[in-house]
Amino acid sequence: MIITSVKLSVGGNELFVYGDNGEKYRISSADAKRAGLLKFAEHSEFLPEETDSEMLEFMSSKLSCISYAKYLLEFGDKSRKALKLKLKSKGYKDDVCEAALTVLEDYGMIDDERLCREKLVALAKGKLYGPYRLKQELINKGFSYGQVEIAFDEAELDFDEMLTELAGKLTAKNKPSGRKALEALSNKLVRYGYGYESIKEILSGYDLNE
Repeated sequence: MIITSVKLSVGGNELFVYGDNGEKYRISSADAKRAGLLKFAEHSEFLPEETDSEMLEFMSSKLSCISYAKYLLEFGDKSRKALKLKLKSKGYKDDVCEAALTVLEDYGMIDDERLCREKLVALAKGKLYGPYRLKQELINKGFSYGQVEIAFDEAELDFDEMLTELAGKLTAKNKPSGRKALEALSNKLVRYGYGYESIKEILSGYDLNE
């Protein structure tokens, strides 16, 4: 492709590149500088100049991908994996998505470890889920096992206290009495993500009389 003219955006963060066959590309000034194209904005006398159209297409798609990702993030934080799935469903290629996500990470707009920790604490306090349920919920949201383990280490949640609170809430209106009622309560606590031993200890104080 032959570049015939270039123009900087008003803010100077983007560069518009025009070709001899009517092509037009919008790329970031940072990418333009790395590609050696930014100089043409100040020195038009160097034009026309031949360049790689595939490179321009990649950089243009990358900038578009970044813009769409920012738009998605306006509706709430997302994990890197979840955001990438959204971008690919929009039609962006894998290498373009990776390049765009790297830029967002560099600017702190994507931080999976922070987000995983925040989601963990919110679910733990809001739902009183136990460790097994919490780990599954976070994995389903796109976080890796490593990120989940780090989040658990940093959150320092007291699951014994949470289990006691949950059991109290579930039995506030109807105290269980008898083995069948306690088994039903135990099964419900298991579904919340707590281990059998912890549940057994909590329920040991309940009346087991039929």
